[in-house]
Amino acid sequence: MAVRRKGKIKTWNEGKGYGFIIPESGGKDIFLHIKSVQSRGRVPKLGETIAYTLSKDKQNRLCAIDATYDGEKLKSKKKQRSGFLAILISSLFLIGLGVYVLAGELPVSILFLYLSLSFITLLTYLKDKSAAKNGDWRTPESTLHLLALLGGWPGALSAQAIFRHKSKKTGFRVVFFVTVIVNLVMLAWISTPDGLLVLNEFINFQF
Repeated sequence: MAVRRKGKIKTWNEGKGYGFIIPESGGKDIFLHIKSVQSRGRVPKLGETIAYTLSKDKQNRLCAIDATYDGEKLKSKKKQRSGFLAILISSLFLIGLGVYVLAGELPVSILFLYLSLSFITLLTYLKDKSAAKNGDWRTPESTLHLLALLGGWPGALSAQAIFRHKSKKTGFRVVFFVTVIVNLVMLAWISTPDGLLVLNEFINFQF
């Protein structure tokens, strides 16, 4: 494992997205680009302590990579890749669903259902994570599973990756993936002539 070092932000050019670190161990200032900071939500502040791994850029100059703010844990590359994969799967599914709708294979209401439920589910995960941190009332796991089952699983999968919430609880993950499978089976049936007939009758009955 690469040695982690610490230093303080000496200068920062917010417009260009880079600055320099003064190493705690002394020596030359270390170049830091915003792309090498793990948390992209905010920019480094002058005098702020930052942990980093020493590396070299294409010009063979010393630079900092995998930079984290004081008290922040460095995420493993494996976790970052799995998070990206989860978001990619969710996005590709919704795009594929949109293609089917445009091709006339599915009604537009199905796409609207998945998009709206995914958005609602993502917000529900965010609310639940905030509640867990603050000790507030939690959203029941059964509610999260129901939202996933009804079509919000792309949002749930993305939320688990983005917020790192419910992503390590084995029991929850098993039930979650069961709801995804059941939902996909239901979607496959709805795509058949019989399924579309039942869906259209249901929509006509409701409206």
